[in-house]
Amino acid sequence: MAGFDVARLQRALLGLGALVVVGLWTAEEFGILHVAPQPGSPSLQVLPPPPGLVLQATIPASGAAPGMAILADGEHPPVLVPEGASFNDQLRVDRVLNDRVVLRHRGLDAPMILIVGAAPVPAPTPGADRSARPARPDAPAVR
Repeated sequence: MAGFDVARLQRALLGLGALVVVGLWTAEEFGILHVAPQPGSPSLQVLPPPPGLVLQATIPASGAAPGMAILADGEHPPVLVPEGASFNDQLRVDRVLNDRVVLRHRGLDAPMILIVGAAPVPAPTPGADRSARPARPDAPAVR
């Protein structure tokens, strides 16, 4: 191994890594490469909570104990859900704060926020959507 130079290999790898980082940064700055929005970014979309789901109370985390959320939907009694656990097959409690809970839907990246004491989102009814629109907007007014 007389021809193998470790210092030369390290310099080459360091230079290659620096070129990759500069290339990725430049591509992101020019809009060629799109990165995921960071938490707290104004471009982060927040989904509405599922209809009927209510946050009744929260117990913030203390020490090694995780935060707890008391969640209820219209069909079942309230459930105590620890931070990081699933409420049902589709929803997981991501973060428990003093007055709100951040939920994540399976398969979606956008969060859902429930606030303690907020009114539940009503379920849409099929008949209400049709009655809100006029029957024929292009019809002349009756005299």
